[in-house]
Parts: sequence; structure tokens; C-alpha cells
Amino acid sequence: MNLIQESAAEMVFEEDYRMWAPVFLLSWIPFGWVLHRNPDLWTYLLFVLVVVFMCVLLPLRMMWYEKITLDLQSRTFEIRRGLWPFLGTTSGGFSGIEGIGLRTYREHSSSDGPSSKKWGIDLLITAMRKNPQLGEYDEEAKAREDFERYAAVLKLPAHDRTGPTERVTRRKSGSGT
Repeated sequence: MNLIQESAAEMVFEEDYRMWAPVFLLSWIPFGWVLHRNPDLWTYLLFVLVVVFMCVLLPLRMMWYEKITLDLQSRTFEIRRGLWPFLGTTSGGFSGIEGIGLRTYREHSSSDGPSSKKWGIDLLITAMRKNPQLGEYDEEAKAREDFERYAAVLKLPAHDRTGPTERVTRRKSGSGT
């Protein structure tokens, strides 16, 4: 997720994979060239596997859309997510939000190399099974900075889940800053 708009009235986070369309189209060029230059059985098999991947999985990923709008004045949220154009909408008040969560996890590389540590910031909504992620970071300092800033701006408790025990910092909710 990316923070695309922040003002005194609202914060908007969005994840949009439609930018992958040019990559999808350009990725056909090398495979067409390889098939033309080396038309043997293994090339055809590889081509079929790549075509299945590119014709099914990539378009589905490109159609995924997620947007979180947090209205700071009316203290409400709206989450729109799903495969475009069939988006589901969830909405509610800040009273249904437990807080902002910071967590760590390991991201495994596609090769047999070492995994890397990542930090994620989540919006902890009580009624949702899977909490929406507000950000993913490679650097702990940037993750903690945004985590503290989001909790302060939204006036929500900050749940630091990076250590062996959870640390919760309560924020005063109210109309003042």
C-alpha cells in the first residue's frame, strides 16, 4: 500500500497494479524471439508454461485493487478491495479500529538465498479477519517513523508487535491535535 493523499481531513492509501500492463505486454517479446529462433520441444513446453502464467496469473494480479480512505474529521473508514470491477466495500467508524500495528516478518527470496526481514504497518480492525496493510518497509527506522506518525495523526493506539511481547501506546482521541 502507498499513502497517496494526506491532509487535515483524510488519509488515503492505495494499491493499484494496473501499472503492470506495459510490463505484461513487453514480456512477450523475448519469448516470441526465442520460439522463432529455436523451435524444439522444450522451447514449446516452456512457451506453454509461460503463456499460461502470463495469460492467467498476471492479468488477475493486474486487476487487483485496494484503497483505504480514513476520514479524520468524521472518524470513519472505507475499504474498497477486490478484482476490478467487482470491488467489495467495508466501512465503519474508528470505534471499530483497535489501533495501528507494527509487525516483522521474513520474506523469502525466489532463489535459495537468505530471506530478508520486512516491517509491516497494519490497520487493526476488530471485525476483519485479515487486517489491511498500510505499508511494507525494508528499513526499520522508516517503518517506525511512519508507524508513530500514523498512530498520532489517527489518534489510535500503537501496537508494537515486533518484540517478544506486544507494547501498546494509547493515544488520546478527541477533536484537538
